[in-house]
Amino acid sequence: MDQILVNGTRNSTQNTSLDVTRKMQELASQAVQIARDDYGVTLDFSSGSLTALYKLLDRAHALYAVQSTPGQNPTRTILVWGAYLGETIRQGSNGTWMENPAATENRQYSINTSTGNIFPMELIYLWVVEGKKNRNLKAAMLEPPTRKAGSKKKISGCLIIVITLTGLFAIGMALSFAVPGYQKMRATITAQARAAYEAPFLSLMPVYLAEYENSPEDNPVLKSKVLIVDTTFEKIADLHYEIPPELRASSPEEVNTVVQYYCKPVESGIYENTIILASRESCRLSLIDMKKREIMIWQEFIGSEIPKEIHVDRFGFAVEEIGGGADQKEMLNWLVSRIQ
Repeated sequence: MDQILVNGTRNSTQNTSLDVTRKMQELASQAVQIARDDYGVTLDFSSGSLTALYKLLDRAHALYAVQSTPGQNPTRTILVWGAYLGETIRQGSNGTWMENPAATENRQYSINTSTGNIFPMELIYLWVVEGKKNRNLKAAMLEPPTRKAGSKKKISGCLIIVITLTGLFAIGMALSFAVPGYQKMRATITAQARAAYEAPFLSLMPVYLAEYENSPEDNPVLKSKVLIVDTTFEKIADLHYEIPPELRASSPEEVNTVVQYYCKPVESGIYENTIILASRESCRLSLIDMKKREIMIWQEFIGSEIPKEIHVDRFGFAVEEIGGGADQKEMLNWLVSRIQ
């Protein structure tokens, strides 16, 4: 069974900051081990590793939607992945782990930062249980303001680094609450439909993900049907569901062209005196003729440049889109133009 949903029970802990920190670091280490052993994914507490974590959370949500008992929360999953997210935030912001046993379950542990308290377990709960994705990390909205509206924070030049994990989008953080029941039902139905659709392709994933030589042909046009695979997480890519339905292969027998999809950050940085992260992404699409077993054509797509400085609101959070991600519409248009 897929271990992205982490089984087990919650342990009690003392209330001192040091004891809480040790417990959270132990749980975070478990997250690192699970990611490495079960998925071949490296989690290293860097800002870039959050993109890998987010993809693992996507998978956890899909499994929860299919496997879960109504009303039953995956407590251990929330703790383990929440500990990793929180420890990453703590190291990046010079924050402190805090525990409040009187708080609601997902707010018992928090990271105290210069901008207020961040509740990583709550973020994981919203993502895994309710399917509410939130890549923006900021203090809870009820925290008192700590910065003036309209002030600017410059990005630290020294922190622009080249990293090798999959793309990381701008991170600032805005919590919202309570997804309507029909949205969860829709997410469950979608996850079940995808699982049923993808099942026949799973045994052939090693073929779809294999490395192939480039073809000497220029500007080839390939035939549908198409299957788009994510080479980082070795699965059918989310982008696959964005192409026109008539181009998608409905079975392995229909796969004429495999599109290998690979994204990574080409630069990443954190803005001064904040925990707001930004990254510029590079994505590559490689079109493979499955009869010839050759890459017929490939194209790289680079995200927009990261702004050197941003405006923040009175809570110290970004008020505009930071950008940096590759343009999915551009990728889809190019891909469709290459398929007959």
